[in-house]
Amino acid sequence: IEADVRSAREMRNGDVWLGGASQGIQVVRPGVGLVATFAPEPGVPGELQNGYIFGFEQLTDGKIWVASNLSGVYRFAPSNESFTQYTTEQGLSDNSVRALLAEGDHTLWLGTDAGLTVLDLTSGEFEIIPLQGANSTPFVKPVETLLLFNGDLWVGTNSGLYVVPKGSRELVLVRSDPAAPLADNFVSD
Repeated sequence: IEADVRSAREMRNGDVWLGGASQGIQVVRPGVGLVATFAPEPGVPGELQNGYIFGFEQLTDGKIWVASNLSGVYRFAPSNESFTQYTTEQGLSDNSVRALLAEGDHTLWLGTDAGLTVLDLTSGEFEIIPLQGANSTPFVKPVETLLLFNGDLWVGTNSGLYVVPKGSRELVLVRSDPAAPLADNFVSD
């Protein structure tokens, strides 16, 4: 097992996926041990191009989305154990994806080093989310964490807390009470 584990996620079958800082993905089955390794193989289609993994999200169809540093996001198909890579060429705001969160089976939110992107899983279209009132100017702050609560998407960054209200496609800065401000503007999990 890689010593520098950056992310861990239990999948529906009970396996635990570990993402490291260099060696890619290792899959551990409790009571059994290491059962699979997906190491980076730069230049090989269908394989990880980079071994630095920030996180995972599994959809109900069994596909697993993988957030990576510098090489975008991957969709892993368990049926043939292959990865499909998505980058800025397909519409991501940046190729360093730090956070990802599924909203149902049709929407995948992606927090990158240059803002927030949403992927419509039905159409395959990416949309970069702007800051409210910024005339569609992209929001370019690094996104550290995402949380869905009561239909609102909460977005933690290295410079404050934002929310995308339910049904909206704009980020709104959460202004804290001056008498009881946020403990820190760096909001992560």
